[in-house]
Amino acid sequence: MNNSPQKKRLGHPCVLGAAMLAALVLSGSAVAQAPDPDAPYILYLHSDASRVDHEAMARLFIDQGHDVTTFWLDRDDPVASSRAVSRRVKQLIRDGVSPDRINVIGSGPTSTVAALTSGGVANMRVNYVLLGQCDPAIRQQFHFTMSGRVIGIYDEADDSSLTCRALWNGSPRVSDRKQLVTSTGLGESLFDRPHEAWTNPVMAWVLPGGVNVGEIRVSKSQRQLRSKGSLAVVDLRGK
Repeated sequence: MNNSPQKKRLGHPCVLGAAMLAALVLSGSAVAQAPDPDAPYILYLHSDASRVDHEAMARLFIDQGHDVTTFWLDRDDPVASSRAVSRRVKQLIRDGVSPDRINVIGSGPTSTVAALTSGGVANMRVNYVLLGQCDPAIRQQFHFTMSGRVIGIYDEADDSSLTCRALWNGSPRVSDRKQLVTSTGLGESLFDRPHEAWTNPVMAWVLPGGVNVGEIRVSKSQRQLRSKGSLAVVDLRGK
């Protein structure tokens, strides 16, 4: 049996069954597998906060039939992190995945990375979710223009988040946008684990036909959902 350590090949994440999620200890990837062009894809950008239940967050989407890639990011370099995520999105599109099946989700500090990724991808059909910590100042700081379908959600008790609308206002490549302000009283901790105040509208957003402008509602995708998705992990910390 070969016990030699696996080489890390960022951008070619290994795909694991959902049943292995609880025991996952990978810090990189070693096996490249061709993506399923009909699968819904979640690129979940981890917050580095220790209180966040990352397993529950990933399992939420896996149980809905999404193939999930989780990115552990370098918090000190959001631009480099966004470029890595952008490369992954563009590779999925080159591999035949429809852009409207690709969903980039940033939570807390990684909402900035998700917003920057949308500017780098510049595709009007890719979906983006910003969970808290919307900061309009980053638009001037990093000089980017968002693209795609974007939903921003934050809790009214979250002092770290301002309006998300300023991030996409005047962006011609933003094909659809939605801001939702919740009233749970949880503030930024709302996104530490699955909570119906944000999971319901997010699930509606990432499923085609799930959200009407001006109204949050959950509806089933017009395409049949798979019973389980899969997980891949990419570690970009310190790269």
